[in-house]
Amino acid sequence: MIIEELEKALQSFKNTSSIDALNNLLLVALADFHIHTFSFTYYQQHPKSTQRIKYHFCSPSYLPWHEHYLNQQYNDIDTTLHSVSKSILPLPWNLKEKTYCAKSQQEQQMRLDSIAFGATGGASIPIHAPDIEFGCMNLVQMKDETWLETLKQTQKNLQTLAIHYFEHLRAHTFHKSFASQNAHLSPREQQCLSLTKKRYSVEEIANHLSI
Repeated sequence: MIIEELEKALQSFKNTSSIDALNNLLLVALADFHIHTFSFTYYQQHPKSTQRIKYHFCSPSYLPWHEHYLNQQYNDIDTTLHSVSKSILPLPWNLKEKTYCAKSQQEQQMRLDSIAFGATGGASIPIHAPDIEFGCMNLVQMKDETWLETLKQTQKNLQTLAIHYFEHLRAHTFHKSFASQNAHLSPREQQCLSLTKKRYSVEEIANHLSI
């Protein structure tokens, strides 16, 4: 993906009116990197915390494995997830190596299940929000795919894409949660509250809303 295409994708994120629209744009943007299998998990707190998952989305082809992963509670023993949650840089991984280095029989089984699904490796991109929230974009390379070979060249763009996606996902989930509470606030009051959530100062809010 060239810089112009990345900027176009990021601009399109700003114009989304729903989470579904945002997710569809992410599918298209990652396809430009030849990545078709991925998941994104939005954690309310650290991945090891109770009641941690606030939202998750994955590519249609990855849905069977992703649901299996969550149902088996593999995220509780996934050492890759725990490592990436402490990092600020993307973490590439190879499934054969991860299987060999598994810390438990359950984790080894998780790796074998993933290999049976057709995965060979991938990269996990961490995104840390100011208020302890955490996002992880898990990109998966399947058999006969080679996008990992160019990860060093595309890493920065993929990280930028993940950060912007998470920013807009948080905004959409906040507005959705806020609307469900039937709060009796005017549209302008809701705008101010939303910007306060993003840590805007009073002066920045005034400038942003041209008050």
